[in-house]
Amino acid sequence: MNARVVFSPTIGYRINDKWSAGVKIGYAPTFITLSTNDSESGEILTNRKQRQDNINLDFFGRYTIWGINGFNICLQGELQSGYIHSKMTRPTAKKALLTAVLAPDEVSRGFQVGVTLFPLLTYDITKHLSVLAELNILGVSYYFKKDFITSTYTSIEDGEKSVTSSQSQNSVTLNLNSKASLKFGIEYRF
Repeated sequence: MNARVVFSPTIGYRINDKWSAGVKIGYAPTFITLSTNDSESGEILTNRKQRQDNINLDFFGRYTIWGINGFNICLQGELQSGYIHSKMTRPTAKKALLTAVLAPDEVSRGFQVGVTLFPLLTYDITKHLSVLAELNILGVSYYFKKDFITSTYTSIEDGEKSVTSSQSQNSVTLNLNSKASLKFGIEYRF
């Protein structure tokens, strides 16, 4: 089971009829429950819970390519940065399983930076109110992510034992698939 809520207020400034710029601040907690089931009976053998918090600060620039009768086609570029904190618990065993004893508690802290470019559609309902659709299904993105992971194991001889590691990831993505994002929003101009 996964649960995710995203809160991302945006503040911007319309420089002229063609250009806008602004900042997005985002917070997205994610809650995940992983279960191991018995293959014959379907009974749940272990449960493992994870909570991940993402905090983002993104800067954007928007250029209006074409507009007619309140309908606008724009191109938006974003410089994205974020902090990620994740904690995964050791499995709780419903039955005595070796995997529940050997699996660690894991705490991960990391950061990511990225650049993305995607089309945006807006429609001006009134002089001050617009609806918009971010079409990140057609965008291009680059991300660099660095994680620092601490795993805590229970050892029969030594008690608690911690191991720290780190991992890095670079990715360039051309979003032409169904896993990319499509976001809708309302924009109010003062």
